[in-house]
Amino acid sequence: MDVARTLATLIELAAALEETDGVAEWRRRLAALDLTDAERRRAEEGLRNAEDLRLWDAP
Repeated sequence: MDVARTLATLIELAAALEETDGVAEWRRRLAALDLTDAERRRAEEGLRNAEDLRLWDAP
């Protein structure tokens, strides 16, 4: 779960900073992790936050 949270945080920070290098790889690695449904939902909350940041910053 720590790896999942770390990857989700990296994706979220990349969205906030508009630095998308590595995001595709981090998403691939996150998807490949062996997580329970509950763990995956918790990790994906960070991804929703990243999408919200992108929308919030849009003109």
